[in-house]
Amino acid sequence: MEYSVLNLMFPIQSLEKLTDKKDELCRLGEQEMNFSKSLLFFGENSIFKISLLFQSCLSSANVDQTREVIYIRREDLKSIPLFVHNMPKPTNDKLLKQIKFKYFQTSEQLIEYLAEMHLNSKAPSHIVIEDLIDFIDIQKHEQELDCVRQNLLISSHIKNVLDYLNTISNCTCIVGSRQKGEEENRLKYLFDSYCTINTIDKDILYEIVYKNSQNENLEYTLKFENRDSDLCIYHVSQKEKKLCF
Repeated sequence: MEYSVLNLMFPIQSLEKLTDKKDELCRLGEQEMNFSKSLLFFGENSIFKISLLFQSCLSSANVDQTREVIYIRREDLKSIPLFVHNMPKPTNDKLLKQIKFKYFQTSEQLIEYLAEMHLNSKAPSHIVIEDLIDFIDIQKHEQELDCVRQNLLISSHIKNVLDYLNTISNCTCIVGSRQKGEEENRLKYLFDSYCTINTIDKDILYEIVYKNSQNENLEYTLKFENRDSDLCIYHVSQKEKKLCF
């Protein structure tokens, strides 16, 4: 069974009770199952963002327990993040052992690793890169445009690797970035979909605004809260931009 990146973070198929417009939710589910393999995730590296990224790894490992999941970040994860309600949890060590953490300090190290990924005996089922900005030498790329170009270079490598891996077996990918603005406009079309996490009430309420790159007229908002160390979605809505002729 194929899973989209959104399905790996949220229980899309069980959200009917959160909206009065069931057709909108069906539309989101169908759209996601059709063609969303890669997601660009904008937002600060809060515990909530990291929790959603980690949840996607757990979900992918749970779906296919024969393949590894790759989580790339700059330094060790100090503790296990929060979990999403009604999504897989690490009930045994086997699930956690499937998630392989890779730590890099520079964009060159990351690109070299991506370039050699095709040499692995088995393709991973899912890849997470927590934050592109973590691998960029800010002193070397002082100008914002230089950072954008470096992010474009890394993202192009990611897209090439993902395209190749999907010729062998299904593979999904989520790439985080805490930088927006010019970067958002340039990077988003390298990915199937993109979203931004916004704070409603710090440490309690958050929302994700999601768009698919193939149809940016449709915007989905998923609101969730921290409830007893579980992230619980409590509202889903759709907004459609009207085209002017």
